[in-house]
Amino acid sequence: MSQGLLLSRNWRDVGGYLVLEFWFATQDQAQSIQVRGERPVFFLSDADYQQSGTALRYAAECKQLKLKTYSQEAVWAVYFNAWARHQSAAYELIDRGLYPLEYDVKPPDRFLMERFICGEASWSGGAKDSSGTIRNPELRPASVDVPLSLLSFDIETNAYQNTIISIAAVTPLERAVWVVGHESSDQFEGVVDERSCIEAFLAWVRRVDPDILTGWNCIQFDMWVIQQRCEALGIAFRIGRDNEVVAWREDRDERRYCRVQGRSIVDAMDGIKSAGWHFSSHSLEFVSQQLLGDGKLIGASHGIDEIIAWHQDDPGQLANYNLIDCELVLRILERTGLISYLVERARLTGAELDRVGGSVAQFEFLYLPRLHRAGYVAPLQGQRMFSFESPGGFVMDSVPGLFEHVLVLDFKSLYPSIIRTFFVDPCALWEAEANPSAGAVPGFDGAMFRREASILPGIIESLWRARDEAKSAGDSARSSALKIIMNSCYGVLGSSVCRFFDPRLASSITRRGHEILQESARWIEEQGHRVIYGDTDSVFVELVGEALTDELANQIGQALQQGLNVFWRERLRANFALDSQLEIEFETHFKRFFMPTIRHQEYGSKKRYAGLVGDQVVFKGLENVRSDWSHLARRVQAELFERVFFGLEWKAWLISLTREMYTGVFDSELIYRKRLRKPLDAYEKQIPPHVKAAKMLPRKPRRGDWIEYRITLQGPEPVGISNRKMDYDHYLEKQIAPAVDSLLAVFGERLEALISQQIGLDF
Repeated sequence: MSQGLLLSRNWRDVGGYLVLEFWFATQDQAQSIQVRGERPVFFLSDADYQQSGTALRYAAECKQLKLKTYSQEAVWAVYFNAWARHQSAAYELIDRGLYPLEYDVKPPDRFLMERFICGEASWSGGAKDSSGTIRNPELRPASVDVPLSLLSFDIETNAYQNTIISIAAVTPLERAVWVVGHESSDQFEGVVDERSCIEAFLAWVRRVDPDILTGWNCIQFDMWVIQQRCEALGIAFRIGRDNEVVAWREDRDERRYCRVQGRSIVDAMDGIKSAGWHFSSHSLEFVSQQLLGDGKLIGASHGIDEIIAWHQDDPGQLANYNLIDCELVLRILERTGLISYLVERARLTGAELDRVGGSVAQFEFLYLPRLHRAGYVAPLQGQRMFSFESPGGFVMDSVPGLFEHVLVLDFKSLYPSIIRTFFVDPCALWEAEANPSAGAVPGFDGAMFRREASILPGIIESLWRARDEAKSAGDSARSSALKIIMNSCYGVLGSSVCRFFDPRLASSITRRGHEILQESARWIEEQGHRVIYGDTDSVFVELVGEALTDELANQIGQALQQGLNVFWRERLRANFALDSQLEIEFETHFKRFFMPTIRHQEYGSKKRYAGLVGDQVVFKGLENVRSDWSHLARRVQAELFERVFFGLEWKAWLISLTREMYTGVFDSELIYRKRLRKPLDAYEKQIPPHVKAAKMLPRKPRRGDWIEYRITLQGPEPVGISNRKMDYDHYLEKQIAPAVDSLLAVFGERLEALISQQIGLDF
């Protein structure tokens, strides 16, 4: 019996019949598997089936099942031989106002999920054809440990001519770089033209034969540019193991996706975001500096022209720069454990290794087969209409000011624990509606949940146990994957793009969260302390009392944690006959804590604060952690808070720094970064500064691209285009002052007045 880790999945019609195609990484080499004879299926309620008429004329079989819809209607399964006919019939039914349930479940996903095969499988039997593909083996779930081979690649282009001038590729064992228009050297392989460069790269990929291709923004940029240049030069862009050309699609947000059979294309930039790594900038230079303390050879401020100059005059330097980008990506993958995270996510949810986002798909992969075994089929997305919405998380009004000794008590995975405790679940909701009973658990907005019919609480419980085991074993990749999957369940149930969307489900989570937070705050204040803020799953407690020490504050935090957990266990047992899965933790002790007011207001802000934990200043929501603020504003704010929290002098320092800004010494820190939220041409009436700067770039940016720009006396301009004099008054008024004035207000100061009084500048 062989086994492997799933790399890619696909389906197509061949000769009027559906064919499923899978590629697995194994201990030896990648293995392709074809499954023939599976029939695509959708379901119809009995009423819709009776009205289907000629829409089912090409169905291979219609069979009534012992399943039902959410509204307790009997169900027919409608099978087809070919996917095209399945889809044609489904769209015809939709046009008639009927509901082909689960018609949008992809055939390979249905095949895998109904066998509880996620990212790993074993297979036996079947016949191997001349190409090495195994046809129709028996596949089962398995647990495997297969090493995956990686290749990191990167292209460099002449941005003014939109042509490729070099391509680099690096594996843990080999490296290569091809430079156009130069003789070979010991640093690179020279090629005569762009065509030769692309063909050499594709041949190298086929020889090395990696399981995973990766790079930084490699799908939106590198892969897409290669695709465009292949089309322009008449080259077939074949980079997969099936020797087929790369398949592309684009969503409504102009985001591109590519499909390569037999390999996963993992965009490292998107991947680390999905794994929970967040940075104020996601440029390769910034992330590598943050994670590795190392970066590229040149900065963004002069990158385009420098690269072109290297290509003309110093190709060895260009080759080195190109290779460094590839190596940085591999080092970032190792540092973040991203590949391990993606493998664990696949093992747990069936997600493709290279899938970006996909929380709804992951939820449905786990939920649908269990729902079928519970006797139900799933509704169609948008089938049910609701006249109300569920609220978001509860955020208390805050008390602004500068505080000593503030504790944060945090409910561990609050929303998943509410789902477990109160049996919040689509199937349990439908069953309680169909079979009302005294033992049902009340939710909100009229929802009731039948305990014994719930599915989701069991899924979350198994994920929860697995996470506790992973944490105990020090398996951070698995622990992180499990946490993200668990916490996504509420978001999925509250999303209208999910077929299980019902605001009663989301309300029964969020409103219960409101209740838990408010009751917890009330209990804490009964213990003699003051709650100054609360946000979704956390309460911020100012300790009341004289002569508080760090040790005493921590003891109080532990006592509050223990007392609250006992309070909720007893309350839920008495009021609902429920076993509490809620778990509150004493998370943080802020020695000093600052809650700002809303700008130009007197009452406290929300989701914005700073505090001192040990000897580290922690920021939340303030300018210091926002990518749309300049580095200088973030740096000044961070240092001001450090000086205030540690009792250091700050006034003369702030005045001196502001004076230095006007000399130009901080110009490199005055760069703005902002993303294009729509196509460049769609900005017509009001043109924001970053769009004005984007219009000056030699290569037209796309929706979603980040624009780096400065504000000069002549207006906004992109970084690297020219060096006009900076508008320092703009930066003082719009950046430095807003970053510091909220804290200065505690001392009755404002930056503008402070500077005007002390150095006589005219602002």
